[in-house]
Amino acid sequence: MKKKLLSAAIAVVIVIGLAIAVFPVSRAAATPYFTVVNDTLLPLNDNTIPLIHNGIYFVPHATFSGLGIFSAASARDARVLLYTEDISITFHVGGTTTDQDGNTLRWPSARRDGNRLYVPLRQVAEHFGLSYEIIEVSNDVIPDANISLIRITSDAAIIPNAATFAGMRAIALRTAYNQYFTQPDQPTTPPEDLPPDHSDVTVYLSFYDISAGSAGEILNLLATPAAPNFRASFFVSADDIINNPGLIRKIFGSGHAIGIWLTDGTYEEYLHASALLFEAAKVTTVLVSAGYALEMAIETADLNELIFWDASMSFASGVTASGVTGRISTVSGARQNLRFTCCENTAAALPGIFSFLRAHNYTAGQITETVEPITQ
Repeated sequence: MKKKLLSAAIAVVIVIGLAIAVFPVSRAAATPYFTVVNDTLLPLNDNTIPLIHNGIYFVPHATFSGLGIFSAASARDARVLLYTEDISITFHVGGTTTDQDGNTLRWPSARRDGNRLYVPLRQVAEHFGLSYEIIEVSNDVIPDANISLIRITSDAAIIPNAATFAGMRAIALRTAYNQYFTQPDQPTTPPEDLPPDHSDVTVYLSFYDISAGSAGEILNLLATPAAPNFRASFFVSADDIINNPGLIRKIFGSGHAIGIWLTDGTYEEYLHASALLFEAAKVTTVLVSAGYALEMAIETADLNELIFWDASMSFASGVTASGVTGRISTVSGARQNLRFTCCENTAAALPGIFSFLRAHNYTAGQITETVEPITQ
């Protein structure tokens, strides 16, 4: 069960070879604190030891990397970013803290010690659904020295309880403690820079095959705060319109653009689908796109003053968030067109894709009849 930090007025004593108690938050950091992530004891050095200020525990920003939380920091800008696929937190040292929706959080401000940046433990743990405990280990482990541990755990972690863990790590704790106080100071590694700023790159999202089963879920995801102000474009075929007229109306009513998906690439196909589109949603469009009938569709667009859009990156039913973000990371250019089928895997991957785009400051754009297209 998830463990919480107890208040200063409560103490829990567990006896299993070592005397261990939950440590009151008001105690000063007179001795160095070890940090434990799930069942991993982090090295004891200046880059892992927490700070305590006014009874508040602050941990180095990279502490959470073993718990599925990505982190980046810029000592120059005094800024720290923590993020997962779904949420992110941005700290400005000595200033404001905001979440992925731009909301200001009334948290203790991030702190700085030289090039090392620290974030408040309790608030970060609660926000990302983690647990933690402060453990004091008796001097049976190291004579004449009380050792304290901060252990942070994920909900799904299967790990020994506090007493068992301390007993298992007694030798490692003693060795690390002695090395820390007998070795000369080592140069510390400054925090890594924040992810590259791609605010000069515009990303356009488009979708096709709304009959694949997850178009409604994708629409809902695009309407959540997790989506970074994206308005997408949906390319629909004649069959899509016949089978899903209500969904067509919902797409247009949600502020997204609609184009015609050509399966054979002919002008007759475009006219048929356009008539169905107008009947279903009172919408007209000159946007077209295609998959297999690419060359025919491009020729049809050129001859009939239609606007053909092709995707610089297209993802089918096997799409994953990591696959998409990996390709985005390796492609240069001021504009990237991403096209997805409306399948279940796309719906599952979008939150991670949105998180990546937010974290790297990509600009969101929408394919429209007035945006210059890319024909490949």
